[in-house]
Amino acid sequence: MTVELVALGDSLIEGRGDPNPAGDGWLGWVARLASRLGIPADQVLNLGAFGATAADVVARQLPQVNGLRPRLVAVGVGMNDVLGKFDGETVARSLDTIFAWTESIGAATVTSTLPDITALLPLSANRQRVIAERFAQFNIDLARVASRHGVVYLDVRDLPDATEPEHWSADRLHPGATGHARVAEIALQLLADDDRGRRR
Repeated sequence: MTVELVALGDSLIEGRGDPNPAGDGWLGWVARLASRLGIPADQVLNLGAFGATAADVVARQLPQVNGLRPRLVAVGVGMNDVLGKFDGETVARSLDTIFAWTESIGAATVTSTLPDITALLPLSANRQRVIAERFAQFNIDLARVASRHGVVYLDVRDLPDATEPEHWSADRLHPGATGHARVAEIALQLLADDDRGRRR
């Protein structure tokens, strides 16, 4: 089987929050992106898993793609790290391992920083402060590591309405259909701009 697009990460990559109109599971921004790029569904390998951390991607998902050479990789991870037992150095090392693999196979790769959704969650003021600091640290580290490996990324700071409730599903942890559609559109533009930059 030819795999053109590999998706690694957590439930945001899985597509949770964006029900598939066909009634079987989730659609999500990866499937939407593949459709826009003309990549058939049977050439997409989406390993996104509910609850996955950056370390889980390295330990459980990367071994499954060993030997594959997709032309495109989508990576979405970090939310479970930030909201769980956060260790910034460990997360950064895991990101480095993930992006080193995508760089080694020459795949165009797209990822994203994380929106600070603390205001959407039922947290105490002190917990909000701690989580907000984690979001900020994760985003700094992701931008640094992604840039080192030539990975294009969506910087949510460029989306002032990223945390508006209409973009999120009822659980406030996953984008809804409009949120996933918007991420797919932006990822498409990022990849197009990156391709033009490489050709100049």
